[in-house]
Amino acid sequence: MEKNAVLIKKFLTDGSAYNVIGKWIFALLILFGISYFGTKYPTPVILLVSAAGFITFWFFYGFWAGFLGALMFFTAVVIILITAGIIYEIFGY
Repeated sequence: MEKNAVLIKKFLTDGSAYNVIGKWIFALLILFGISYFGTKYPTPVILLVSAAGFITFWFFYGFWAGFLGALMFFTAVVIILITAGIIYEIFGY
């Protein structure tokens, strides 16, 4: 568990060019996935992302910080879905 936490923290804080590009691609894929599936099935996507925030913050900072992580991820996914809905209405992708 400790070894995994060290590896994850190293991945998140490493500033090499390949790592930064990889993180951007990963983030864009997650953003596209959330906006695409979220406009079709909003409730499960919001619940999954909130659960991911809870687990992530619980893993790094403790149980009670998990609720803050869930709230932050929930807010972020709602903003993403509202933006994706507006884009969908304008462009009709």
